[in-house]
This record gives sequence, structure tokens and C-alpha cells, in this order.
Amino acid sequence: MLNFEFIGHFHPLLVHLPIGIILFSFALMLYERYAKTDFKAVIQFSFLMGAIAAIFACVTGYLLSRSGEYDLDLISKHQWTGISTAVVGVAICIFKKYRWFLAVLLFVVLTFTGHYGASITHGENYLFSSQQSTDNDTIAPTQSRTSLNSVDKVDKKITASKKVSVYQQEIYPILKAKCYNCHSSIKLKGGLRLDAEAFIMKGGREGKVLLAGQAENSPMYTHLRLPMEDEKHMPPKGKNQLLEIEIDRIFRWIKNGASFKEEEVMVVSNQDDLQINNLNTIENKSSKQSIEKNYKQKEVALISINQDNKNEIVGLIKVFNPIAPEILENFKAQNLNVSFLQEGSNGVSVNFINVKKYTHQLLFQLNKIEEQIVNLKLSNQPVMDDDLNSILDCMNLKVLSLENTAITDHSMALLSQLKSLEQLNLYGTNITDEGIKELIKFKKIKVVYLWNTKVTSKGLDRIRQQMPQVKMEIGNLKWTKKDTAYLKS
Repeated sequence: MLNFEFIGHFHPLLVHLPIGIILFSFALMLYERYAKTDFKAVIQFSFLMGAIAAIFACVTGYLLSRSGEYDLDLISKHQWTGISTAVVGVAICIFKKYRWFLAVLLFVVLTFTGHYGASITHGENYLFSSQQSTDNDTIAPTQSRTSLNSVDKVDKKITASKKVSVYQQEIYPILKAKCYNCHSSIKLKGGLRLDAEAFIMKGGREGKVLLAGQAENSPMYTHLRLPMEDEKHMPPKGKNQLLEIEIDRIFRWIKNGASFKEEEVMVVSNQDDLQINNLNTIENKSSKQSIEKNYKQKEVALISINQDNKNEIVGLIKVFNPIAPEILENFKAQNLNVSFLQEGSNGVSVNFINVKKYTHQLLFQLNKIEEQIVNLKLSNQPVMDDDLNSILDCMNLKVLSLENTAITDHSMALLSQLKSLEQLNLYGTNITDEGIKELIKFKKIKVVYLWNTKVTSKGLDRIRQQMPQVKMEIGNLKWTKKDTAYLKS
């Protein structure tokens, strides 16, 4: 029996064909007029092929839409503009006298078709969405709540209790950044939505994805831990993957009951003059040890208060000093994008994406907020090795993006001084096997991007043996080794 849903899966493959052919045909018309050369036969054939390709794309798109995994309003708009594209394409081939008018009309219709298609796949605000990944800079719009970093301004020498929502503070931003493209009102992959409590608890076509208190049995967590090659691994290969710290947050949230509500928690401040004796109220030994460890790192520990009196850590939030408004205004005037990680937090993400004239002095100015910088993106800037000396005092820097910069192996020895660094992007740099040897000195590193570098499979294999716990993202570079017992996915 013919599987129409399977045929529909060819739509993403075929949909780009008419776009390319039609745009090429339009370019031929422009060139014909400019060069005064006769391409009419070629243009006619090209538009005909584009129209036929558009028809096939419409058919497969319709079959794909029947899966019920997409927003009906967007599907309707995309469907009818797609059909219009095919109709106008055929009309161009028939009514040659009006070819220019119809070609312009086709270009406009094709633009809207592509826009609605991209909205279905990447979200309605895909054109203006900010860098996601690791910033977690979105805040849930529902429920008013007390900021974790502003609890009693974290300066009272007591153990306080407050109502906070761990879901909204830690889980919602992760789901929105990494999961909503496929599991929201816009697209229901597998019949699963993750954009509201009711939908998360309901699950998808394959059943429930969340079992409160049972992280090891909840696909919402276990599918994150599957090997990348597994078809059930989430997010799918090629999509923006979760960081290890984000996966840990989801695990901890589910393990602690997966509550969506604000709960009473104890907020343990670790100001230098706060007495550790306040922690004696915590009966759970492992929780107490973890708090004592983080006490020295200027973090706020959130301890759940439950009926069984088995207090557990539900969150650890970094405490930062505030940034003077005039400093932020100065950075803004220099096109530096400085954004706060979350509401009430003074930790920031700094992005050089809008900087047109980079100088090392601009990087040096970051020493004004060196304590507060958690994420730093220097992508596509002419950053040199010596420039990185300016950021070595960023003691809380966790994510550093240096893709397509001018750094060399010398930078790796410098970067090893960043004691909090967890993620390093070296894509498109001149880093070699000698440079990545320095990774062994990175105490907290978890993810390193090495695509399009000069690192060889042999060099990568060597560092993998020394640091099997570190995730090396290498794109299409494949490495093999007979004994892979030390690898754990």
C-alpha cells in the first residue's frame, strides 16, 4: 500500500528546487535585457522546469501537512502561496506577452512562500531571533516571581525562605531555546508540545515524556543522553544541542518532582561574613557538602523544603555585583551587545557581532565588567593571540566563542587560565594538534568545537584518550580507534 506520509517527507528535499530554478530564470531575464542577448528559449524552458518542480513541492507539502504536526494557520498560508507560485510559474510559460509582469509577481509570491515555510520550520520570529544557545536569556511570561539573585538583595546574614519557580528560572529558557522549533504550537513533531505544562504532562504519540521524580524513566531526559547517531536522540543531529549543564538542570528538575509551581525554598547566601553554621538546618549530608563547596564560589543555593524534611538542592545561582549604567551605555555606543542572562541577574553575555572596527583596546575595556561576563562571543573579528590577555581575569567566563578569528596555538595556553570555562568554540581557526594538547589544563571544559581547524584525526584521538569526558564537536571529521571502551555517550 502506498505510504503517502512517506512521500510527504520528500518535501524538504524538493522545496528548494523550484526556488533555485525560478530565481535563476529571473536572473536570466535581467541578464538578457542588460546584455541584449536572446535567451528566450532557455528562459522558457527554465520557467517550465521551475513550475513543474513547484507542483511536485506542493503535492509533497500537502501530504506532509496531513501529519498534523504543524500550526494550521501557517500551513494554510504556506500552502496557498506555494500553490500560487506553481500557478504563476505555469502562467509565465503560457502568457509570454506578460512575462515581465508575471515574473515580478512570481518573485513576490515566492518570497512569501519561503517566509511562511521558514516560519514553520524555524519559528515565526526566525529573522530577528537572538543568539540562543547558551545564554538562556528568555524569561517565562507567566507568573510573577522573585528573582533568585535579588532575594533579600543577598546581603542579609540569615538563611531566608522564598517562593520561586525552578521551572521558569531554569527549565523554560532551555526548552524555548532548544526545543520549541519542533515541539510547540507552530510545529508538533511526534504530536508533542513542550510549550505549556498541560502539553508536557500529556506527552506525544509515543506516550508520556515526563514522569515526575523518575528522571531515568522520562524520555524528556533519557533522549537527551542517547548517542547522537540514535534516531531518538534529542535534539536531532544538526540541531542546536543542549549543553551538559542544561541537561543536568532538566535531570535535577525531574528528579525533584518536576514542579511547575512556585515552591518554598531556603535561600542560603554565601557572603564572606555569613556563618556556615546556618547550614546546620540542612539535614541531608550530600546537600550540605555541596553548599559548603559552592559557598566559596559566591553562589546562592536553593534548598527545597518538603514534608519529609529531606532537603535537596534545587538550584545554584551565581551572585554578581551590579554594573554601573554608564558602563553599559558606553559599550552600547561602541556597538557592543551586552545582555543580561536572566531577570534579576547581573551576569551578562557580551557579543561583538555588531562591532565594525575591532581594536584590541575595545576588548581591554571589558575589564570593567570582568566579574559579570559569563558568555563572550568574538566571532569573525580579527582577534589575535595577545588580545586574549585582556580577558584572563574574567573569572566567571563559561562560554567563549572564537570562531573565524586569527588566533593560533599560542592562545590555548593563555585560555587555560580561565578556570570557569566550560565551552570553547574554535571553528575556522588555525588551531593544530599542538594547540589542543593544552586542553588537558582546562579544568572545567565540557564542549569544544573544532570544525574546520587544522586539528588532525590523530591529534583528536590523542586528546580524546586523555579527556574522554569532554565532547569534541568536529563536524564531518571522523576518527576511529580499535579500543573505544573508555568512551561513554
